[in-house]
Amino acid sequence: MLLLFVEMAKIIGWPAERGLFTIFIGHVMLYISYVAIIVESRVRELHPSLEEAALDLGATPLRVFFATTLPLISQALVAGWLLVHAVDRRSRAVRVPVRSRFDDAAVRRILPRTPRLEPGDECACDLYRRWSRWA
Repeated sequence: MLLLFVEMAKIIGWPAERGLFTIFIGHVMLYISYVAIIVESRVRELHPSLEEAALDLGATPLRVFFATTLPLISQALVAGWLLVHAVDRRSRAVRVPVRSRFDDAAVRRILPRTPRLEPGDECACDLYRRWSRWA
């Protein structure tokens, strides 16, 4: 994702700086698949006659979506949002790489917490155990 933003800035000049907007785009790109799977399962359960009835009664397709389909899939949208929120709370996978110039406060918060291999470590699982205690 970071390489995409860097190359786009070189070619078309956008984004000039990587900040909150690029973090938002990174989160959307990373987590949209979680929500899509949940919403897709709900849409498959919808009976097409509900939308057809609304269209037969004279509603426009936009009105059918907002008055019929959206209320029926709203629970799936909320479930997807909750799942993404729970997964994202433990992840720094997007926030750190897509920031532009590291501000000192962010670096001080992240680097002291980064685990390092120590002489007594036998495998990466020892590193993970230490990291899970710090995070």
